[in-house]
This record gives sequence, structure tokens and C-alpha cells, in this order.
Amino acid sequence: MLSESSDSESSGNTTVQIGEYQFTEAGIVEMNKQQFNDIIQGLPEIQSILLRDMRRRGLTRKAVQKCRQRQNMRLNELDQKKKELQEKLRDAVRKQEEMTLEYERARLRYEHAQSRIVEHLRKHPGVHTHK
Repeated sequence: MLSESSDSESSGNTTVQIGEYQFTEAGIVEMNKQQFNDIIQGLPEIQSILLRDMRRRGLTRKAVQKCRQRQNMRLNELDQKKKELQEKLRDAVRKQEEMTLEYERARLRYEHAQSRIVEHLRKHPGVHTHK
């Protein structure tokens, strides 16, 4: 004999009475295939169909939950990776700005030195010619 009671159909808290044994939907889902087949063996066809359907729904619910957990883990990993890459980008931009500033200083020193050399050569023409 199969009787069914439910605290909440969607929450998986369905309890099934099979003879003298009582099973929850979660218990039916967690048992291995052989145990499940042993339990439904000898039950009327409609009862075994109902139990198979309950198990299938429970396994699907469990698979969806596991999929969502993996998806959330993946999203967390991607979010962490995004933060790391943003930090690397900030570091690279900071480094580029420092190098640009260093380049400009060196360019200005070079131009200043070059203008001093040109000025010196104008003031002292012919002094530095090679013979």
C-alpha cells in the first residue's frame, strides 16, 4: 500500500508510506538505483509510476540545485578574476604614466643640454673644430 502526505510539494518534503516503511522524497532520491528498484518491485504499476515520477522530479531538482551552485561558484571566480585584472590594469596604467613622465623629463634634459651645446658653440665658434 502506498500513501502520500506532503508538507510542501515543491520543497521535497513529501513522505511516502510503503507497507510498514515510510520514506521521504529526499530519501527516495538519495538511495541508489538498486535499492529504489527493490522497493518498487511488487508494487502495483500505478504506485511504481508515481514513485518513479517522484524520484525523477527529486533527481531533477537536485541536479538543478547542483548546477546553480556551480554557476554561482563560477560567477564568484569570474568576479574575483575581474577584480584581479582591474588591479593589474590600474598598475599598468600607473606604470605607463610614470614612464611617460620619466620620458618627458629625459626629453627636456636632452633638449636643454642640446640648446646649451648649441649656445656654447655659437659663443665660441671654431674652438671645437677638428684638424
